[in-house]
Formats: sequence, structure tokens, C-alpha cells
Amino acid sequence: MTTAIIITVSWNWSRVLKPRPKGRTKLVHPNPANKRTVNFATPIRAFVKQHASDLNGSQKFALLVAYLAKGDSHKEVLMIDVEKQWNSMKPLLGGKLNRAHPTRAKENGWVDSPKRGVYVVLPHWKDIFDA
Repeated sequence: MTTAIIITVSWNWSRVLKPRPKGRTKLVHPNPANKRTVNFATPIRAFVKQHASDLNGSQKFALLVAYLAKGDSHKEVLMIDVEKQWNSMKPLLGGKLNRAHPTRAKENGWVDSPKRGVYVVLPHWKDIFDA
């Protein structure tokens, strides 16, 4: 005696044929860039981790100068201090400090250098989040 077993398989073709998104999708922040709140009371590593993940090198440089100056455009920050902090956070900032970052940050109007080895953050430094 032979018994036949019939199995019915149904496919959901709508799931199978859906195109996959190409490339990485960009993370959308809950706060738009121009309304981003910046809290300088946050410890420096947490501050950098929170704000620098989607920035390029010159933007990260401006962010770090802004943090060290606590957003005050009249406070001077030594390059030695910036470099010291940058090198202590290489994994968060993407490697060692490239000396082109300060130049590009000045070109974009985020920081200025009144004298050699000294930087000040400019009033429009928050534009780093829009660029």
C-alpha cells in the first residue's frame, strides 16, 4: 500500500520581489541641524560622540574648538589643547588630527586664528551642522 502526501506551498511574491534600497541610508536626527541643542556641560567624550558622528574633519575641528571655548567667540583656544583633546579621542574623531582641518574650518568661517597657534570660534560655528 502506497500513501501519497501532497504538500501545498504558497509564496508571497510581494515580499520576494520588493527592491532593496541601495547604499546606506542617512541617519535622520530628531532635531533638525539648525535647531540642534548644544550642551557644553556634557563631558567632552560624550559631547563629541553625540555631535561628531556625521561631520567631516574640519567640522569636527570647529566642534572641538567650540566645546573648549564653551561657545564663547571671545575665548581663545590653544592649538596644543585642541590637539591634545583630539588625540585622546582618535576613535571618536576618525584618527589623528590632520593639519588641513583648521585651514578648512577657517575657510568656511567657523573658526578664526587671531595669532599663530590660537583659535577662536566664530558666531556662525553652528553652520557645521548644516554643511
